[in-house]
Amino acid sequence: MSDAPIARMEDGVLVVRASALGNCVRALWAAATGYAKVDSPGWLNQMAQEGHLHEEDVRRRLMEDSGGTIVIRDPQATMRWEVVPGKAVVEGHVDGLIDTEPGPTVLEVKSMSDNVFKEFELNRFDSKPGYAWQVSAYMLGNGATEALYAYKNRNSGELQTFHIGTPPISEAQIRGKVAKVWSWIDRGVMPDCEENVNKFFCPFPYLHEEYGAEKVDLSGSDALDELAEEYMEVSDEIKALEVRKKELREGLVALVGGNARGQTDTHRINVSEKERAGLNKVLMEKEMGEEWMKKYKTKTKYNELRVTRR
Repeated sequence: MSDAPIARMEDGVLVVRASALGNCVRALWAAATGYAKVDSPGWLNQMAQEGHLHEEDVRRRLMEDSGGTIVIRDPQATMRWEVVPGKAVVEGHVDGLIDTEPGPTVLEVKSMSDNVFKEFELNRFDSKPGYAWQVSAYMLGNGATEALYAYKNRNSGELQTFHIGTPPISEAQIRGKVAKVWSWIDRGVMPDCEENVNKFFCPFPYLHEEYGAEKVDLSGSDALDELAEEYMEVSDEIKALEVRKKELREGLVALVGGNARGQTDTHRINVSEKERAGLNKVLMEKEMGEEWMKKYKTKTKYNELRVTRR
């Protein structure tokens, strides 16, 4: 992940990163006013660095597969969109622009683990609302009439795309949220914490402790310490094994071929090209209406566990 703050003050002007628009108002306020952020875990930073390599691969594949009809220009071009005149801007780096009429098409690329890929394939921006804020800002800030959204499975290499005609987050919503952050900064008062906003990997988790599960005193429990430490060790081992499994898989496919099978003295190896069927929920909602889609959306309660070392 980038070391740049999710929001900052620059010569009296509030600058908010497009990728951070999905964060709560309190987190954006805290970043802009200089609160100390909590560093993101090392493995997350590594994934972000790998993501840049996946972006390059996706751009190449899209241009090659289009037979020359798609030409992607200005990868990582800086966008700076004034959302509150003289007071606030949203900035970011688009993954590419495609020349179309009557306006450019924004390319947005995401790479995901297998589980996240499958969830996003089913639920799109319902599972990643921050992505909706980001791509909407890129569309509006670049005067784009459309966005091409490409998402890649890091594990299998599968690439899926869909088109967005209308920004999922409106211009009024973006301007209103940024203006709200600026107004709290101007007043010098900490805004309320938004309880319903996803705070996963928020840079300021200590500002959200008033919400969530009841805080209990667990000090003095050796049994819990032992379980928590073993849980973290096993989690680290699983991550390392997943990385190794991916390397081995790529090696096997490279040696056997993209659609072939055979056997060695001790193993049968089969590499098959597959297609995964999916539903374009964005198109369904556009054609059938939001109220119709609500009938088929479900929510499941579950216990989320997070363990970190002190």
